[in-house]
Amino acid sequence: MAHDDAAFELTREEKIKRLLGGRTRRYDAIAPITLFLLLSGARRGEAIALEWKDVHIDALDENGNAVGEVIVRPEASKTRTSRRIDLGLCPALRRLLLAMRERRGGEASVFRLTEDQLVTAQRRLVRSYGAPARFTWQLLRSTCATVLANAGSMFGGSAAFRGDRQLGHSIVVAERYYVGLLRGVPASAKSVEAALQVEELAGKIVEMVAQRGEAGLVVGVA
Repeated sequence: MAHDDAAFELTREEKIKRLLGGRTRRYDAIAPITLFLLLSGARRGEAIALEWKDVHIDALDENGNAVGEVIVRPEASKTRTSRRIDLGLCPALRRLLLAMRERRGGEASVFRLTEDQLVTAQRRLVRSYGAPARFTWQLLRSTCATVLANAGSMFGGSAAFRGDRQLGHSIVVAERYYVGLLRGVPASAKSVEAALQVEELAGKIVEMVAQRGEAGLVVGVA
């Protein structure tokens, strides 16, 4: 969020038009896609390729509740198979996508970011914004996978199987790399954000998008 808040002191355009400085953001916003990768467990390429036609905000769960879902198309998936990301497991993402959709109208791409932009942002986060030196976008997926594989409060004994369906890897992968790595998930946690204890932070990102959009551009007259 500090990255997305960074602004130029005064751009040439602002000076010419006599606009207030400090209102033009320096970088493409990455908080929305960061939250999406962390809570959904999607791969970076899947998020980049995501289009609004793949987002079904009002999709129902097995109990008939509108929780939403995201469809990963085969051509966007590493495994070349389609799968469904259940937003009922990460309700903060449903609120995020609702806020983004209201800001974006008929645009096709959800996040409007390229592979190069994300790679550059990753380096910038480490260099200038305090991210751990080993931070990668893949680690966000791995974090989600670890939570889902060990979230007895969410899935009980079927945690590895349900996590496999959400992330699009085999149960063998879950058992080999994720099961047993995390203990102490709160018994009350029924979502990924609750298990990670980032509900408040997720809410701040959703609020930021709702108020000013991903680009964060605010224009004022001097």
